[in-house]
Amino acid sequence: DPEAPGYRVELTVTTDAGTVTQAREIATGDIEGYNWQEVFTAGEMFPGAAQWPSLDGGFPTWSLTGYALPSGPGGPLGPSETISGNINLTGCGGQIAG
Repeated sequence: DPEAPGYRVELTVTTDAGTVTQAREIATGDIEGYNWQEVFTAGEMFPGAAQWPSLDGGFPTWSLTGYALPSGPGGPLGPSETISGNINLTGCGGQIAG
């Protein structure tokens, strides 16, 4: 597919404290190569949390979804797909790949 002017990634994390989704957008020109790294903190998603809350005594579950932004960051969402990525749940037992 042709390169979109921007992209959006949404991280959804489910824990005993609930399910929260946070998003980040980036202009294609700001992506170096094919890699784009963002940091989502437990305290940002679950205010007051110093580490990722558990889910039923184990790791939280998560999903990562990517969207093309045909009009660039701040514009309407374009086609979406599940994208691959890694999440490092610091304070919750290490890295989970997806």
